[in-house]
Amino acid sequence: SHQNSQPEELALTGTDAGHTDMNVSHHHLRTSSNASEHMMEDEENRIRRVKQKQIRTLNHGIRRFNLNPKKGLKYLQENGVIKTEEGDMDGNAKRVARFLRTTRGLNKEQIGLILGDEDKQCVRILHEYMHLFNFTEDGATI
Repeated sequence: SHQNSQPEELALTGTDAGHTDMNVSHHHLRTSSNASEHMMEDEENRIRRVKQKQIRTLNHGIRRFNLNPKKGLKYLQENGVIKTEEGDMDGNAKRVARFLRTTRGLNKEQIGLILGDEDKQCVRILHEYMHLFNFTEDGATI
């Protein structure tokens, strides 16, 4: 009766051992397959949670921008929604300009406050923003 408390693959000997090993390895394949499925589900859940957090951060940043555009941009940059690189003022301006041009939900008047500000970085953003438009000779946008 002591042998029965042992796991099946340890309790069996002799001719049954080979058969048991086959069952154990088949069982092992099933459980490792389930384990990898669980790992994939965990990874998918982790990715989903990260995306949901990014969306919440973006939406919060848009609300902050619409209340105070400079504070909103600072929040968006600090939280990685708009990437910034130390010392890369032109690249940073280009990324802010693209964000202002392409992000839905931003208040146009607040965008105007940023683009019309005389601060050096805001002037860079204005120049980069203007480059995002393609003008024809007659002044119509394409």
